[in-house]
Amino acid sequence: MAKLTLSTEGKIVDEIRIEKDCMTIGRKKENDIQIDSMSVSGQHAKIVMIEDHAFIQDLGSTNGTFVNAEKITQAHLDDGDVITLGTYSLKYVAESEESGKKLNGSGYSGASDQTQAHLEIIDAPDNQPKIIPITSKMVTLGKPGTQVAAITQRHDDFYFVHVDGGEEDAPSMVNNEPVDSKRQLKDHDVIEVAGVKMEFRTA
Repeated sequence: MAKLTLSTEGKIVDEIRIEKDCMTIGRKKENDIQIDSMSVSGQHAKIVMIEDHAFIQDLGSTNGTFVNAEKITQAHLDDGDVITLGTYSLKYVAESEESGKKLNGSGYSGASDQTQAHLEIIDAPDNQPKIIPITSKMVTLGKPGTQVAAITQRHDDFYFVHVDGGEEDAPSMVNNEPVDSKRQLKDHDVIEVAGVKMEFRTA
């Protein structure tokens, strides 16, 4: 199980296990991780877990959220990454064999030799890619701050996971039905994320 090590001014003050798929961080008591500091917003950020992968997302905080000193809206976390919120830091420690697989700019992690699949974008403009190969155990879809979802693979099965619905908390769609958590995918299922429709294909 992954964990976060909370520190300030170089001193470790707490260690938090990530025991939920989504954990909020902020100054208010209703957060899963409360940091009682005026440098931290009431609801500052949240950690989202998808299988063995962790994401950090800023929730419109005043002072911003940083990962390894780089300001982010949303970012994939690797083992050892340091999240900074105001005067506090959270070190992400992944306790999984999957840790250390870093997503590249296209949203893919390391290659997999398992059953492969792809997405065919429906009504894609002529100058845009129409095929998105699924060549890893997880691929993220959508746009941070608007809507984000992911496709994960377990053995020969694929799952569609809703990550974030943006300010309007919009659900991701599969076959015109809202998905607010996770759903197993079948060949020819139609996915819609952030206004883009894609057909899931295994052949």
